[in-house]
Amino acid sequence: DEDTGLARQIVWLPEGDWFDFRTGEHYEGGGKYAVYGNLKDIPVFAKAGAIIPLGPKTEWGGVENPEKLQINIFPGQTNIFSLYEDDGETQLYKKGKYCSTEFILNWHDNYADFSIKPAAGDSSVIPGQREYELVFKSVKNPCSVTVKINGENVHVNHRYDEKTLQLTFEQIVLKPADHLYISLKTMSDTLMEKLDLTEEKFINALMSFKLNTYVKRKIFRDYPEIRQNIGLLGRSFINNKRYRIPVIDHELKPAQAVALCEILKKRDIISLIEQK
Repeated sequence: DEDTGLARQIVWLPEGDWFDFRTGEHYEGGGKYAVYGNLKDIPVFAKAGAIIPLGPKTEWGGVENPEKLQINIFPGQTNIFSLYEDDGETQLYKKGKYCSTEFILNWHDNYADFSIKPAAGDSSVIPGQREYELVFKSVKNPCSVTVKINGENVHVNHRYDEKTLQLTFEQIVLKPADHLYISLKTMSDTLMEKLDLTEEKFINALMSFKLNTYVKRKIFRDYPEIRQNIGLLGRSFINNKRYRIPVIDHELKPAQAVALCEILKKRDIISLIEQK
């Protein structure tokens, strides 16, 4: 959009807990959301309990099964993901030349455990050992962490990011027959932590607007009040009488006002009107 400098896409999310795959931000399902970003940004959401493996970037046409995997784990529900792999080239899978690896998340209110089961089937189609990075999204920093490989306690490097609410386990090397078990516990009522990036998105959008810098500063300054009473946005800035700035040159354009409202309310403008 010429006035906002942003692309706008409408996304409908079914009932339940959802998370922005890239940022981990939490969304309550059951409605439409306006998502703002650059033209290259594609909204991708993960449902509670989702287990999503990602491999490293490969050269064009590569079919080898990866020696490294990043497993993204989202909170809120118990789930099982089965990773199927074959040689990627022939039809020998029809004769049983394939294997599958199960990733299991058992989710409870204040604790969770995650397992990587031994590969089942023909393990010759996968690497002799694989390095895993496990990323638990939108969780509290646990008070207790247990890691076992084949029933034996092991030390694994892990770090918690207070800003993104992500717990990451690095350089876990497993052979196809190995069994990994990780347990996370918290003293709080729930292990899930719902990340809210409303303020960050509001400010980023404001900075992208084709708008007088003075007006931007005023809106930024009054953000806490605006979030509590979105009506201030219309009265204070769209007509700009509050700041005695010429309306023609410096008023909030309709697309800009809509963008800020939708970011604050996490809904598209039509849904907001229908709620009235």
